[in-house]
Amino acid sequence: MGSKTNAMEKDIINRLQKAKSSFVQLNNAWRSCNIREKPKIKICKSNVLSVLLYGAECWRVTQRDSQRLPGFHTSCLQKTYKIYWSQKISNEERCQKTGQLDITAVI
Repeated sequence: MGSKTNAMEKDIINRLQKAKSSFVQLNNAWRSCNIREKPKIKICKSNVLSVLLYGAECWRVTQRDSQRLPGFHTSCLQKTYKIYWSQKISNEERCQKTGQLDITAVI
């Protein structure tokens, strides 16, 4: 069972790396003042979260993974909505402000 957990963790890390790559490729969209927030979220969902969550229905999410995934999702939302680290906002407030579900709830 340990090897299955290890393989699952590697798959999740691989998905995170691919999603980060997709997010970085869209930096121009995130920085653009011409694109409103709602289209940015749609772009994020279709091009980043879909890459991240591919095959997620088969994942056995460990506690370590349940920290990695929301961290990535939070950073995506912060960059998309231009929320800076100096603004003290809880994850719940951030999800409420952006109208997004917590990533663990999505999985």
